[in-house]
Amino acid sequence: GVSVDELFERGDGSYVENNQWCFDCLDPGKSMLAVRLTKSGVLAVGTNGGEVLLGDIPLPLSGEQPYLMMTHIRVHKGGVLGLDFHPRKTNLLLTCGMDRSVCLLDTSLSEGA
Repeated sequence: GVSVDELFERGDGSYVENNQWCFDCLDPGKSMLAVRLTKSGVLAVGTNGGEVLLGDIPLPLSGEQPYLMMTHIRVHKGGVLGLDFHPRKTNLLLTCGMDRSVCLLDTSLSEGA
């Protein structure tokens, strides 16, 4: 995962002034159940609708908030309860859902989808 320091530190030990970034990435009526962010800025969100949303956040956060384009991938028949990236192969994302299944996704195959 990513620490708060890694999100907002400029690299010289100082922090960005705007430390609140909000991304509205869900369709109305959907809820986030799980969230993960890699050190390289890949954001994964698990929803109550069985989807994983993937996007790239430029880290460290600085300047104006960027537009976040999210890729939606349906992986479960029920909500996505948990997700985690592989510690070394950060393109691999493991999810578990309310449908009692576990899915392994290669997020590099989702780029541009």
